[in-house]
Amino acid sequence: MLFPIDLKSPLSGIKGIASLIPMEFVMKDFPELEQYLEMINISCDTMNNLIADITKIAKIGKIENKNEVLDTNEIVALSTTLVKGKLKVSKVKLIVEENLPNIYGDRNRIIQVFGNLLDNAIKYMGDQKQPVVHIKAEENGEKNTVLCFR
Repeated sequence: MLFPIDLKSPLSGIKGIASLIPMEFVMKDFPELEQYLEMINISCDTMNNLIADITKIAKIGKIENKNEVLDTNEIVALSTTLVKGKLKVSKVKLIVEENLPNIYGDRNRIIQVFGNLLDNAIKYMGDQKQPVVHIKAEENGEKNTVLCFR
């Protein structure tokens, strides 16, 4: 039987090892290293949140979403951090419109969905010479706004 602690322990180890790196290197000599460490930290926190949700589901059989109004630009920024390494390796340029409209939903679920959308956009880009992912809001002619990941 697998327990949540079995899943959380490796993440704690990763965060612990990552926290040792600034003690071993002069951070100003490696300007991107701090950014990479922050990406590791955010990814580990996101995984811990998912593990906590899975644990709740296992205990009660379902999870209640904590729906709230969310700043879409903030959620996109957090989601982008989760795939930043893939963006860099794939040389994908990410364009995010400013002032995206707020959305209503569960913060953790929306971060997960946006992360998946970005991950899929990178994965299924094909063989483009200058790959670009553009996130913007469009009016659809009715009273709705549509978020587009292109």
